[in-house]
Amino acid sequence: MGVVTVTASVIWIGVAIYQTLVTPVDVNVPVEMLKPLSPVLSGETLTELTTRRQMENQDWSSLSKVQVRESSSSGVAQR
Repeated sequence: MGVVTVTASVIWIGVAIYQTLVTPVDVNVPVEMLKPLSPVLSGETLTELTTRRQMENQDWSSLSKVQVRESSSSGVAQR
């Protein structure tokens, strides 16, 4: 019975791989994504970059450290 199961599994996987390789993939890429990129930065782009919001520095010292130790018998981390 095990030989039949292994044979059926190998055939199933082989057919799935064959179908994946033979079936054409329909890829629709918008035209604007195919246009070449300009290597020149415009003044508008530079202004936009400088006016972005900056993240404020956060004080993380109030957070407590959590120590995790692993139990050797169950393999599950405990706090």
